[in-house]
Amino acid sequence: MTREERAALVAGWRTMGYKLYGPRVAVVRDKAEERTDGGIYIPETHQTKTPVGTIIAVGPGVDLEEFNYGFVPGDRVMFSKYGGTTFRVLLADGSKVDVEYLNAKDIFVGWDGEDPNELPEENK
Repeated sequence: MTREERAALVAGWRTMGYKLYGPRVAVVRDKAEERTDGGIYIPETHQTKTPVGTIIAVGPGVDLEEFNYGFVPGDRVMFSKYGGTTFRVLLADGSKVDVEYLNAKDIFVGWDGEDPNELPEENK
């Protein structure tokens, strides 16, 4: 997912007026791999859910002193594979998106950039 697509998701969420309560975070999962390295198609029923996604909304409880994680919409994060609840929501442009509602404590790590495996220039 590109930065522009992530920004559109965040804007679409805000436009619809959805709200989160407590220390919750709304995350859109990255798409699973549809093909193997050898080019073989993987059916959707056998694709593994990737535990990586983009935050599109943050509940008010996340900013409390005991839960001060510093999350903002647009951040890329890795979270518990089986944590949270999935809902399909309608965005302002009419598209439907599967959103994971996670407890803030279920998020392990966050980073800047497209790929978590990319090292910043100073670390190479």
